[in-house]
Amino acid sequence: MFYFFKKYPSRLEGLSAIRNELSVSNNCFKRFVSNRWLSMGPVCSVVITNWNALKKYFLETEHSKTVAESSMFIQICACLKEQETMLAKLHFILSVSELFECYLKKLQSKSTVIHVLHETLTEMVKLLMMRFVKEEAVNGKRGEELVDIDLHSNKKNIEFCDFGCICKQMLLKIKKTNNSNTTVLERDMLRFFVEATKYLQKKLPLKNRFLISLRCLVPAYRNENHTVDMIATLTKSLPKMSDSSTFIDTVMAEWLLYQADMDIDSSAMDEVDKYWAQVFRKVDSLGQLKYSHLALVVKVALSVSHGQADVERGFSINKMMIGDQRTRLKHSTIVAVRTVKDFLIHFPNIEAVPITSALL
Repeated sequence: MFYFFKKYPSRLEGLSAIRNELSVSNNCFKRFVSNRWLSMGPVCSVVITNWNALKKYFLETEHSKTVAESSMFIQICACLKEQETMLAKLHFILSVSELFECYLKKLQSKSTVIHVLHETLTEMVKLLMMRFVKEEAVNGKRGEELVDIDLHSNKKNIEFCDFGCICKQMLLKIKKTNNSNTTVLERDMLRFFVEATKYLQKKLPLKNRFLISLRCLVPAYRNENHTVDMIATLTKSLPKMSDSSTFIDTVMAEWLLYQADMDIDSSAMDEVDKYWAQVFRKVDSLGQLKYSHLALVVKVALSVSHGQADVERGFSINKMMIGDQRTRLKHSTIVAVRTVKDFLIHFPNIEAVPITSALL
């Protein structure tokens, strides 16, 4: 759909006239990118919203012979004629994409989320499984245990699988007229669930001890007993820190002190890096930092990237910063501009930025 209207203003103008006639919003069609789940939801949503307008444009409006005989036009018309079936597929894709998007957007944030990466991935896989796997096979399972679940032997009966509320209604409507077509659709949707979950079981690091241990850095888990073993595992996993048993013992002692510290408010801050910054500023009666060794471990652990979003975002910023008119910028100039940009994002507006000599 995107490519049919791309670079053809006359076609888009004809569709816009029909949209206005049917009181449909003039949303732009979005391009589908096969390797990014974030594009699936908006693509399907726009097509569903414009379904009636598209039917009238492609099936009831006259077009030139060149357009009408093009393979893209014929393919779109064939999909529009299978209204119930195609709408059921679109609503299914939209339902599944919403499940992934809420987690993918969280993992693409600029804030530090490496400490909740394992828990986030576990929730995502568990929610996907609960759509087609028996509850007793999923409930109470930890992330590392989800990897070993046999999907084929624990599948629900197809009538109890969750394909999405609207999709389910569409399937019931199709079943009244064409029962065999509905069966094929449901089997395809169930096959998607199984294959997608198998891929996640294979690829996601749900058994990674380092990621599991990072959960101890979540402020809400501070007083839980199992975090003592987690911080020990975390310290041993970090290079150059696991070489000294004395260092590990000191970290463990500081962790126990941290758990008992009544001056630390675990619910005071939402951002984990700011929370640990205020923890590391705590001093004892002699004015010495309480958690100097623990600080080294936490800083190294939280500096681990949770994905490629920051790297890709950096390339995008560089591309927009250079532009067509600034192709001869020196490397030092680009670094300086990026430094200023990275500094400014920590303030809500330009008026809140303190003008210092270092910034200038």
